[in-house]
Amino acid sequence: MKITNGGVQFANGEWHPASGKEDFPVVYVSSSLHHHAKISFRKKTSFSDKVYLFTYYLIQSFLGKADVNNDKKVTAKEMYMYVRINVAARSNNDQIPIMFGRFSENTVIVSYK
Repeated sequence: MKITNGGVQFANGEWHPASGKEDFPVVYVSSSLHHHAKISFRKKTSFSDKVYLFTYYLIQSFLGKADVNNDKKVTAKEMYMYVRINVAARSNNDQIPIMFGRFSENTVIVSYK
């Protein structure tokens, strides 16, 4: 997704021009505040031998692990709570992800089959 003053362009190429009113959600998720550690762990994946905690749990949330109510949709709240709880637990609270933006907790981040 690319956000500009003129609107937003999603990964699928769909363009939503700015209408002068804030009519599309914007969700920012960060691995932590700037002064917190970014922690990695050994996890063999198809692309690396080392994975950052935040990246790992964020991807897992997109794959449906965060779907608490099993409705085949991951909302902003489900995604954030899954990532935050798991990253904080694995890092002994040394890394706490943050989320901010313009969205509702029920904003669907991803839907899957």
